[in-house]
Amino acid sequence: MTTPIATGLDLDGTLIDTTLRQKAALIKAAQSVGVELPVDFPDRYYEEKRRGISGKEVLIRHDIARASEICARWTEIIEDQAFLAMDSPYAHVNEHMRRMLREGFVFYVVTARQHEGRAVQQIKQLGLSSLISGLFVTRHSPQGKPLSAKHQLTAGLGLRAIVGDTEMDMQWAEQLGVAFFPLSCGARCQEFWLERGLSPYESATSALEALRAVPAGSRFASRA
Repeated sequence: MTTPIATGLDLDGTLIDTTLRQKAALIKAAQSVGVELPVDFPDRYYEEKRRGISGKEVLIRHDIARASEICARWTEIIEDQAFLAMDSPYAHVNEHMRRMLREGFVFYVVTARQHEGRAVQQIKQLGLSSLISGLFVTRHSPQGKPLSAKHQLTAGLGLRAIVGDTEMDMQWAEQLGVAFFPLSCGARCQEFWLERGLSPYESATSALEALRAVPAGSRFASRA
């Protein structure tokens, strides 16, 4: 009997595209505190955050008023249903995962969210629930900080590789002692990973293809 190949996956910016949600929530958050952003600012904001700069710092750099209030409001509303409805799976992710399930892969998704129930519902709506063996949610504090570490939630699952788009996912892999497959399609850009000595994949599908190419019984290796 073939031993299942367990892989940990991030959700936002890894399996699903959250770009529209993040930009729309920024506009709404600013308006809610009486700030009208320049038309092109949400695009610049998102791209600068992808370089690893905090949202608050981006706002301050561009002299946007009431930066702290905007960030706090953004955290409050980013998981409102109207914004979550803007998310969509990246192209061909579902098909790749379905094919790999037939080959013996097992997928566990771990995501940092405030509302676990909404994450579960979204996974179902996007057609991902039937493709994963478990969903784990690292809850946030009111300040937006995760209250539990991803490696703690998945320590007993026998994961062999992690696919994700942030430094939190990199730490997840390091703490479990497994291979990390970084992505440049989500919250961090290619330059961010190259500066850290890692060559990222352009999408989850390309990372999953790399996983499929590893010979049976081999140890997965992080991409340097």
